[in-house]
Amino acid sequence: MPTTSTPDLVDAEVEGVAIHPGVAEGVLGFGEPGDPATIRYLPVGGSGVRAGRGTKGWILETERPSADTFDAPAVGGIERDLVRAGDRVCVDGDRGVLILRGVSRHDVVTAFLERADGQILVLRRSDKVGSFRGQWAGVSGFLEDPTAEAQALREVQEETGVPASALSLAATGRLVFARDGDRVFAVHPFRFRVGETAIRLDWEHTEFAWIPPGELGARSTVPKLTKVWERVAPPPPPAAQTK
Repeated sequence: MPTTSTPDLVDAEVEGVAIHPGVAEGVLGFGEPGDPATIRYLPVGGSGVRAGRGTKGWILETERPSADTFDAPAVGGIERDLVRAGDRVCVDGDRGVLILRGVSRHDVVTAFLERADGQILVLRRSDKVGSFRGQWAGVSGFLEDPTAEAQALREVQEETGVPASALSLAATGRLVFARDGDRVFAVHPFRFRVGETAIRLDWEHTEFAWIPPGELGARSTVPKLTKVWERVAPPPPPAAQTK
């Protein structure tokens, strides 16, 4: 993969869930209605909040608000770490999209290779790459090919030496968004079953490991790698029936 990318959007669009229609522009804040901010962020657990005086729009952490009512544009499903106080934002309640002004978006793929024993491949990023040096990741790369799946297959070949013929697509997942300063990464997750486990690293990585997925959290990884895995992880086995 290249070490840098041209942003896909100058103003990053983060796909969420449409809660209340309409479009609102403003400055993001986290306080009670009445402070100078005109767009409010409502975390999970916030309740009984309505659009108040001076509030033009809402950004919600939850995708499914319960008792709350909104009479201004609102978008849900936006994680707290994607936004900063003072961000200039556009809440598009018609499309269910949050637009971060002045923040670039970069679409990337992350592919997990899974062996028959359930262990997955993680790679440690070298000092020669442009970001997240020394951290563990899946097979990843900026989206340049016509489709995300084609890009994922190409990255697997380049970064591990495993050909597409040795892979079987097991799952794709919803986008995961991760923010790094004035950049937002839109991660397209994939899980491939692999029959060939001989790994040949390129310059982008210094080592690899096959690990149980439950060990991801114990490693220093690129942002939200565990969440990316959860998007494509196989379902848990059914609970044993009680006799």
